[in-house]
Amino acid sequence: MRDADELVARIEPLLPAIAANAAEGERRRRLPDETVALLREADVFRSLVSPERGGHGLGLDAVVALGRTLGRADTATAWVATFLVMHNWMLSMFPPAVVDEVFGDRGYALAPAALSPTGSASPVAGGYEVSGRWSWATGVMHADVALVTGVAATEEGAIDLRMVLLGLDQFTIDDVWHTDGMRATGSNDIVASKVFVPAERTVSFLDLAEGRGEPVAGTPMAGHPLVPTLCLTAAAPLVGGAGGAFEAFRARLA
Repeated sequence: MRDADELVARIEPLLPAIAANAAEGERRRRLPDETVALLREADVFRSLVSPERGGHGLGLDAVVALGRTLGRADTATAWVATFLVMHNWMLSMFPPAVVDEVFGDRGYALAPAALSPTGSASPVAGGYEVSGRWSWATGVMHADVALVTGVAATEEGAIDLRMVLLGLDQFTIDDVWHTDGMRATGSNDIVASKVFVPAERTVSFLDLAEGRGEPVAGTPMAGHPLVPTLCLTAAAPLVGGAGGAFEAFRARLA
């Protein structure tokens, strides 16, 4: 995939099927498997992964275009897809051996990410003992792994925030996402209790937040600060959804 235009070209033929699945997603409070399969077949999840790791090496313009395009058909699908694409960018900043393990032959993983530091990451020999509850884990109903933020204390007593990579056997999903609208994002809570996470499966959250994470080599995404980047891409599905609502209203008036 060469650019944002090619990504959009892959997505647009899928919009009628995604729109047709939207009501089912709201009823089930998760994206239908058919919708996720369509996104996999369109190969969107590797959009920001570096070419060296088998990805497309695209930039923010591609994620914005993805969110706006999918949003025209179903805002919840756009929300989940853009977040999972962004989270593969975050995963790419983990140590190379960890990235290779998690991505495997596919070159990506479906990884919800909970940024609020509502858990603990207590230093122990070789890593951290992680416990907590993290809300708004968009896409967790389709997860391969999960990213959560834990509060750790350094030997000097300072606070250290760690982005922690959890395997499926290290957390449970608490089904709390009973909302009015956007139910299909399946943004339930992640819960973990005293699980051991090796040090190499964590990175400094502050380094990511300030753009000091290990660069994503060979892509336009190297050096971007985390929070402003996520805020920008989170807006795209909403713009797309507004456009879709306008198109539907105009068609109804006609």
